[in-house]
Amino acid sequence: MEELEAGSVFGEDYEIVRAIYTGGLSTIYEAKQRSTGDRRALKVVHGALGKDEKIRSAFLEEAKRASQIQSPHVAEVVAWGCDPETGHPFAALELLEGKRLSQYLDENGPMSPAELLGFLRQLGHALAAAHAVHVVHRDLKPEGIMLAASPTEGLAYRVEVQFVGVGKIASEIRENTTAAMSRGLWMAPEQAETNARPTPATDVWTIGLLAFWLVTGKHYWKTARDMGSAMVTLMREVLFDPIVPASKRAAELGVERLLPPGFDAWFAQCVSRDPARRFQNAWDAVRALEVAAAAWPRPATTAIPGSATQAPQQERAKPADAAAAAAAAAARPVMFSIPGQHSAVEPQRPAAPSAVEVPGAAAPPAAPPPAIEESDEPAPAPIATSGGDDAAKPAPRAPSRGAKTARLVAGLVVAAVVSGVGGYYANGAYKAYQRKVKREEAAREDAEREAEREAKREEAKRKKKMLEEWSDLDGSVPISFADPSTGSRTAPVTIVEFTDFQCKPCRNLEKTLNLLKLEYPPTDLRVVWKNWPLPAHDRGKAAAQAGIAVFKNAKSDGFFKFATSAFLSESDELYDFELQGWARDAGVNDFSKYLRDAESLETTKKVEADLALGRTLGVRRAPTLFINGLPLEGDRPIEELRKVIEEQRQKGKSEADKGTDADKVYVALTKEQFATVPRPQPAPPDPNAMYRVPLDRSPALGKSDAPVTAVLFADVTSPDCAALYKTIEGLKATYGDRLRIVWKDRPLETSARSVAAANFLREARALKDDELFWKAAALLFEHQTALEDGDLKGYAKTLKVSATKTVDAVTSLKHNADIAKDEALAELLDVDTVPQLFINGKRVVGNKSAADIGKLIDDAETDAKSLTARGVAATAVYDELMKTARPDTLDLRIVDPGFVSYMSPRLGAPYAATVVVQQFCDYESPDCKKMAPVLKKLSTQNPDKVVIHFRYLPLPENANARTVAMAGAEMKTQCGDPCFFDFVDVWYAQHGTNPPDFRAALGKAAAAAAAKTYSVTFDGTAFESAIDTKKHNYTIGEDEKAAEALGITEVPTYVVGKYLFTGAISEQKFQALVDRVATE
Repeated sequence: MEELEAGSVFGEDYEIVRAIYTGGLSTIYEAKQRSTGDRRALKVVHGALGKDEKIRSAFLEEAKRASQIQSPHVAEVVAWGCDPETGHPFAALELLEGKRLSQYLDENGPMSPAELLGFLRQLGHALAAAHAVHVVHRDLKPEGIMLAASPTEGLAYRVEVQFVGVGKIASEIRENTTAAMSRGLWMAPEQAETNARPTPATDVWTIGLLAFWLVTGKHYWKTARDMGSAMVTLMREVLFDPIVPASKRAAELGVERLLPPGFDAWFAQCVSRDPARRFQNAWDAVRALEVAAAAWPRPATTAIPGSATQAPQQERAKPADAAAAAAAAAARPVMFSIPGQHSAVEPQRPAAPSAVEVPGAAAPPAAPPPAIEESDEPAPAPIATSGGDDAAKPAPRAPSRGAKTARLVAGLVVAAVVSGVGGYYANGAYKAYQRKVKREEAAREDAEREAEREAKREEAKRKKKMLEEWSDLDGSVPISFADPSTGSRTAPVTIVEFTDFQCKPCRNLEKTLNLLKLEYPPTDLRVVWKNWPLPAHDRGKAAAQAGIAVFKNAKSDGFFKFATSAFLSESDELYDFELQGWARDAGVNDFSKYLRDAESLETTKKVEADLALGRTLGVRRAPTLFINGLPLEGDRPIEELRKVIEEQRQKGKSEADKGTDADKVYVALTKEQFATVPRPQPAPPDPNAMYRVPLDRSPALGKSDAPVTAVLFADVTSPDCAALYKTIEGLKATYGDRLRIVWKDRPLETSARSVAAANFLREARALKDDELFWKAAALLFEHQTALEDGDLKGYAKTLKVSATKTVDAVTSLKHNADIAKDEALAELLDVDTVPQLFINGKRVVGNKSAADIGKLIDDAETDAKSLTARGVAATAVYDELMKTARPDTLDLRIVDPGFVSYMSPRLGAPYAATVVVQQFCDYESPDCKKMAPVLKKLSTQNPDKVVIHFRYLPLPENANARTVAMAGAEMKTQCGDPCFFDFVDVWYAQHGTNPPDFRAALGKAAAAAAAKTYSVTFDGTAFESAIDTKKHNYTIGEDEKAAEALGITEVPTYVVGKYLFTGAISEQKFQALVDRVATE
């Protein structure tokens, strides 16, 4: 919504005069109310917020409730509603003329205690009136408090508070703690919670902080001095850091003047993090300060220490005068009232607050004040005043040794004078002696104090060095002071993060970790940074080195500011000028040193050491976390991390309870819990998945129109298969023609007679029919331990078939081709163990009970009947189901295969091949080595159909992977594709031998590969230079970027046409997928 122009009419009744103040959420205008002629302040919600129905309703409700507050110190709300044309909500308020509180303090400096009390009386009246009608302000701040001209004689100004605000409504409606955090200087801790429920005690928190600010001129929170610092730091102060006494914080901030007596205790109760322990409303808070003010020195007699002048002290009143003054004060009403309420302190008082009085003139309360929670720090000593007999006297002190000596000498003087020996002392010798004794006594005391101070300094140095040079290198995930960290070494939970500045998942995880740092205090959670720049990120290593340079110059606080800036920028390039700007913002002062550190060998070694450690720990990707030694990969949701932290916090405390030193809990837990990062495991088979199991001409028991078909993969030598076969026989008897059983051979490699027995069964069927096959199977299951040729010859006679033919079929492996087809199908379906059933395509693994299998048959029959009800013929039900079934168990993902550069090594058919296969591989990967012969065979068997492109993906956990990739790219450049694949074969042949001279072994492998190609000359010097200069970094980098775009993090990964899958697979599976892509 654009700014309203002067002269325009808004809300049908308000003529705009000018814009007074424009914020991010609303604008306040001076407007003339046409119906009354009065000048008003018109607050208009603009932008998308004005269209948000929830915010609009809440704003209008806020205005309505604020209109009920009756106080001369609250800006009156005269009207509210929505503009008919724009729909934006507005509120018309009393137009205040004066200065904002923040401006007043800037011009006049801190308030005196007397002025502070007068101000708080007026502010308290406004808030107490609001609390009386159940309205909590929730967003008190200096910018929202006006000091207007006062109509009351003797008052310098009238405090005016506005209650209708948009920011607090927006943050509450949207449950946005980030919006609340923007008000962190004044916000009560409970307001940072989602669905926070403020109470009058919420406003009391802000009263305390405002009072501190007004009387010192400084914000209480240390972070306020540098609002460019991370909001995380401010919120940690507000939510978690110890709240030190006001006088101690004032001294830390350089405030010279002392705070008035009783202020520390009053402030401590105002800012208790537990709302129940604060003053419960503004009235209680102001009255408690009035009670404390009774002990304050009168401004007319004693100036506040630290002020420019101090007035001479007057004599204390005589007892009789004091009693009269006390009686008069008791009869005088307290200068504060809450509309609509009566106080137990004073039954009757005026309805409105009277003029501000000096603190000392206020009447003492008739009843005890509310309990004030004392802080741990002693309150400032009261200001000493001279007085009469009733003046406070110091307690008697034990005489010092010097005093005792002086008294003894004085006694001798008296004795000497009496005895006539006074001349010595009369000449001043005694006075000189006395001065000498005192000097020696003072020197001795000074020496003792200095020795004590020196001991304390040495102890402080020792502790500082211990803190600065801490080491947990004996833990399973070693860390030390050389790593950037936040939190205490004694925290029960330590998160070690391996991360990359250029990584998007790392960026997301860092935001989560920052929220957790807010949620858990440094005493409970420590976070330690380790660098894991991914090779695919061309600026990742430079950013890591820049971060370490910041750490060296600005310590951990500066480093994490740098990291937050880098991640929040969402910059993908991380240019040098960006890194340098973030370094300056993080507090780096000596920029020349920073630049030297960023390029130094020491910094480079630190990043390389992190990488080496990560490889040892099994880190493969960024981000990876170790929480007290437990590994977690990737960007994890905050709920999951919170759960792990809570569990580890309890373990840490339990470990400490056993007697383990707090700073050794981390080491103990990592030794107990550490595990290397687990390799990704394939997802377990989906129990509801339906697989395509073609029947072909396999042996069958039952009719083709049966609604349920159960395909059995079995081996007659397996006891589990024998047990399941008996179950199936029983189920066949139960279901009759509604169930068909089909046999598929899956002979076990562990049984020497599996293939022979399978050939026997096939030959029995060939000699007669399927019925005889099943009789033969039942017979062999009964005699699993007797399956030699002689045994099989006897079984043939029992079955009344030719013994000679059956034994000949067994010895010649006559039916091996058919058995191999079943085995190929089993490979596609991952039938690694037997028995396995597929009931209308749904897998059942192992020897299950008749009840379990019966339930699956019933479900399958129900599904089949639904097909026949739609007109599918009974004999076609199984084929219809197979049309939508999965052809294999590959976890395929459909992707855009993208563009393949001509620089990629190519194997097989020309570029116009029907099927394009991209292999993302790492020469150091055992699985890539395992797949090399599979790909060569695939290329040989499909010469005109398949082309295979090799894409480089050296993984960071393999230290030499990038060097080998560089060597392969140079072989492709020098010798072409055949030479490249010969090099791959040679290198794989020596894979895992760990040659002592890696580079020499690499050169030998390259020369051996080049020797197989006689048409080229291998240039060994150019080969070595290409590795040293990283000549092919761009080519490798392009493949790495392609992998990142496809979400590839593991090798080998293949893109076959539009299908992507990861891991080593069988030749049969690969060929089946190629055939599928070719037909599509």
